[in-house]
Amino acid sequence: MEATKQIKASVPQTRVLILTAYDNPEFVTAAIEAGAAGYLLKNVRRKELTTAIRSANEGESVLHPSVAKAIFCSVAHPG
Repeated sequence: MEATKQIKASVPQTRVLILTAYDNPEFVTAAIEAGAAGYLLKNVRRKELTTAIRSANEGESVLHPSVAKAIFCSVAHPG
């Protein structure tokens, strides 16, 4: 997250995609707060990754489907 913050501070127009093994909603939130344009899991398929990169480049936000599900569940069922 610190690298994302530094990148965004140095070159704000840069679109950062996080590629990770963790679908923890707290990590996703931290990434978004740091300025990430997207959050993908390492098991993403090549075609999905390519689409995500293009989407982020066009200004869209990108979340891996299981990450979106985890966030939805954490909001719908807090605690």
